[in-house]
Amino acid sequence: MQKLLRALGRALALCTVFAAFLVASCKSFPTVKTYEGERQPQQKVALVSPTPGWEGLAGERQDVYFLKLDGVALTKSDIDNHASLEVLPGVHRLTVAARLRVAGERVLFEDPNPITYNFEAGKHYQVYARLSPGPTPGQAVARFWMEDDSGQVVVGTK
Repeated sequence: MQKLLRALGRALALCTVFAAFLVASCKSFPTVKTYEGERQPQQKVALVSPTPGWEGLAGERQDVYFLKLDGVALTKSDIDNHASLEVLPGVHRLTVAARLRVAGERVLFEDPNPITYNFEAGKHYQVYARLSPGPTPGQAVARFWMEDDSGQVVVGTK
């Protein structure tokens, strides 16, 4: 009986350490209000999120960053922290970039064409990136797309 109690005590201690690790490793990403005035309820704004640490098609880590909204640069802190953007409904231009692995090195790709979309109130959008072969051997091209909260691609192609 004493052995069983000791084993249970060790298992409980191990579970406690594991739970503490899980809580510490969970990171929340900030949300930036991009409009003037009071913060609006969720059903009156659209939320646009980058995909930090998304597992790409080849199992590579794909980090997407937002650089600008409607031509206005985000702060370095918001970019580095993978901030989501809370926007009013309507057409917005979003400049995005991704850090992808090319020949063993992490390279930053900025999309020269901002994502332009008519964002709808109450919806959540996710922006993704992947690396594709370029027009010449050894050249890579970053492709970006955006999905709505139902998982439907609304801009670009997967």
